[in-house]
Amino acid sequence: MCRKLFFSISVVLVLSLASNASAGLIAYWPFDSDYSSIVNNAAYQGTPVGTGVSITNTPGEYKIGTGALKIDDDPNDTIANYVDITNSVLPASPIQISVSLWFKYEDISGDGSTSRNFLYESYRRDANTGLITGDYSISLGIRDDTDTSLSGPPKRAQYYYQTATVDGINNGYRPTETGITSPVDDGQWHHIVNIWDRVTGELEFWLDGVQTVYLNPISDLNPTGPAVTDDLRNLLNGYPQTGLRIGNPRAGDGTRNWDGYIDDVAVFSGHLSDADIAYLYNGGVGPPLIPWWESLFLLAPNGGEELMAGTTYTISWESWCVNDVLVEYSTDDGSSWTEVDPPHTSNSESYNWLVPSVNSNQCLIRIGSATDCCGYLSDTSDEPFTIFVCQGPLVGDIDEDCYVDLLDFAVIGEQWFQSPGEPSADIAPEDSGDDVVDFLDLGLVIGDWLQCGNPFDSSCGI
Repeated sequence: MCRKLFFSISVVLVLSLASNASAGLIAYWPFDSDYSSIVNNAAYQGTPVGTGVSITNTPGEYKIGTGALKIDDDPNDTIANYVDITNSVLPASPIQISVSLWFKYEDISGDGSTSRNFLYESYRRDANTGLITGDYSISLGIRDDTDTSLSGPPKRAQYYYQTATVDGINNGYRPTETGITSPVDDGQWHHIVNIWDRVTGELEFWLDGVQTVYLNPISDLNPTGPAVTDDLRNLLNGYPQTGLRIGNPRAGDGTRNWDGYIDDVAVFSGHLSDADIAYLYNGGVGPPLIPWWESLFLLAPNGGEELMAGTTYTISWESWCVNDVLVEYSTDDGSSWTEVDPPHTSNSESYNWLVPSVNSNQCLIRIGSATDCCGYLSDTSDEPFTIFVCQGPLVGDIDEDCYVDLLDFAVIGEQWFQSPGEPSADIAPEDSGDDVVDFLDLGLVIGDWLQCGNPFDSSCGI
């Protein structure tokens, strides 16, 4: 069953995931084979617009998974090329919004585009006229300016919040740490995360796993348009966005087309944590997002347990949006695998396993599932656990856990001078007992006191 995300991530997510969840997916376009959102596609199915829009599966032209969005501008015309999402990714309820994506561009000004082009921009369509209005809510683009005071070609990655413009990267450097290069114009893949609090107006801009901008608009930003916080309240009180364009600004007129590649665009309701962002960037490698919402996590056994052959042990796991789970075990540290018997079908998130008769301290459990969009997902015990066949006889082992200890003494106490219960403490005379729990039974427990039959336990006397 599908449930709200949390990281065991963030992840991936996948771990797959490395930390506990801070945000849930609103929409996610991996662009591996088409323009659909894996999450909530009924609302967020993308529609390609223009002849320069395609899905590329050429190695080097995608970052995550097997494909990416390719927008190839034609220098001889101004045809609009973008992917159109006709529903708002900014519903009224989430207070914080986080957007993550990977990009690699070919050029900024040129190929029919002006000195600015856009990775995405939300828009509002007037309900009466059907026309796109001039206001915007969130957008991300790269700008090619002619500021001669900056060394080198002045390229800026800019994030636009309502009517305020924020420079996330200026001239290829982090603005707060001049001299540390973070180029956006090198033709390489880069990862950007933007976070926006729609009530306080706080803004964050992350490039390649590093926070380059944090702004509290009340104190740090002096926009030329209406106050950011006022605009945000207007958005919530009657000016809702109605769509999103990936690869073009709200106008969709082709003058500011993206020219290059965009991959793994995800919109989250909530504030991605530092750990989430580090996981998404993953040192420049980047994991797929799918495991954030379609995942398997083995809970137990996860290493160090001691299971006695012939007993029943509950294998447990957590899963998201996974239908059928295969459960297997290994007694040779993963060199070979055997399906549990009887086989597990469907996905109950637990399985009562009859522990096989084997002696091994190199045992593992593996759970796995074939899914439509993710391929094969699996998780395995982090460390080996032990299965042992109890060595005997241990007459005093009343509770049959292969140890004669206080637990057995407690059973004697519960049934003292009574008819035997379950498990039966009537162990004397041996074989059949005498239908009463008394000193004869206690004597047998004392005779085996602190003995055990686990061959992997050095304290056992048998």
